[in-house]
Amino acid sequence: MSDAPDVRGDDWESTPKQPERRRPMPWRLVLFLLFLGVVVAFAGLNAGNATDVTFGFHTFEDVPIFISLFVAFFLGALIVLPFTLFRRSKKRDKTPKHKKDEKQGQSRLSRKERRLARQAEKEQKSADEVTPVP
Repeated sequence: MSDAPDVRGDDWESTPKQPERRRPMPWRLVLFLLFLGVVVAFAGLNAGNATDVTFGFHTFEDVPIFISLFVAFFLGALIVLPFTLFRRSKKRDKTPKHKKDEKQGQSRLSRKERRLARQAEKEQKSADEVTPVP
């Protein structure tokens, strides 16, 4: 060992080492790659299959089947996208009712407390309405 002073300090050996964090498996990436492999295999196996696609005013001849399916999938995803985004923004903006009440300083009453309060109001109202007969 050398005679040079230790620049790390005296207690560097006594500090506990933190365990290495394992990164979680990126399952979404794995599933995407598997799906992509299936799509590529499907395209390769059906590269020779072609059909005519008619839109009524125009006919596309000898269109490979995998291209027509890809276009259909892409258009479906495009159509669903606005609905998904609108739903997420609506959920994000919606605050639960009991949290709104707590924010305003009002505590949320339970069903039993509300029922008891209504019964007390009815009893008070009926007691007020009873007039003595002269």
